[in-house]
Amino acid sequence: MSRCIVVGLVGMAGVVAACGGDEITTPVGDARVRLVNASFAFDLYELSIDEELVAQNVSFGPGSCIDVPSGLRSFIFHGNGGEITTLDGNLAPDVDYALLLYDDADGEPAVGSLITDVQTPAAGQNALRFVNISGANGDVFLTDATTDPSGDPAIDGLDNERFTAFGIAEVEQSVVWLFPDDEVTEPIASITLPALSERIGTVVFVGAGRAGGETALVFEPCPVS
Repeated sequence: MSRCIVVGLVGMAGVVAACGGDEITTPVGDARVRLVNASFAFDLYELSIDEELVAQNVSFGPGSCIDVPSGLRSFIFHGNGGEITTLDGNLAPDVDYALLLYDDADGEPAVGSLITDVQTPAAGQNALRFVNISGANGDVFLTDATTDPSGDPAIDGLDNERFTAFGIAEVEQSVVWLFPDDEVTEPIASITLPALSERIGTVVFVGAGRAGGETALVFEPCPVS
């Protein structure tokens, strides 16, 4: 029997699905799921799994981590007094997921799913992944705290509603920028990275427009209990 886990952002509408041969076995154990709110339309959301409420008041930024029994699950997001969107998935045990609520290019609520598929890097390095939901295509630059972006970008051409694989950066490169394609003028988004406990982080570019002024957020994998 062959078996694979497919996780993607299809138009950033996350897909978590099992595929394989004729026989499908039920996985045993829990998955770790990080909740993230990157939506402009919903300052807070609630999450139910299989109709059981598991999280409330998930505000902008990285939310809590929850352990979810592996296997087929239905994630239902609520906010502003009604249902926002849903995601059905087949979770694998002992895998780290993130569920990202955001607004798509049409301003409609959507949810993306991501797996942490990288090991802790060597001392002095961070493993970073980038998600662009800013509404504009751009280039990613990494600098230290005192250097302005210039030269070639770290990521050349990160389209809106797309994400990258993990890459390695020096810890000193602690400021992350998203500029319009081929223009190092006014940034679309930027963020100074916090100290990452496992030196693994996902940077999400959301762009301007939030009352608090945040244009990006960063989240880490769930801790292993």
